[in-house]
Amino acid sequence: GGSPGAQYNLGRCLYFGRGTTKRRQEALYWYRRAAKNGEPLAQYVMGTYYESGEGVRRSPRLARLWYSKAASQDVPEARQALKTLAV
Repeated sequence: GGSPGAQYNLGRCLYFGRGTTKRRQEALYWYRRAAKNGEPLAQYVMGTYYESGEGVRRSPRLARLWYSKAASQDVPEARQALKTLAV
């Protein structure tokens, strides 16, 4: 459960090791959950995962999808990422 914002924050804590040990795969789980629940910053983060291939199979198509969702919710980093994303 929990709000998408809380899911995103939990992902950040796990990714960066804030208040806990770094658990990158668990962070990915929470980022993905928050992104699917509409959290724009989590959608941007999912774009970065798919663009870089960190923890997931690299996919410019999925990176573009997540960046587009975040950009449509006014995340400037996502708009910038769409401009520079190599396809």
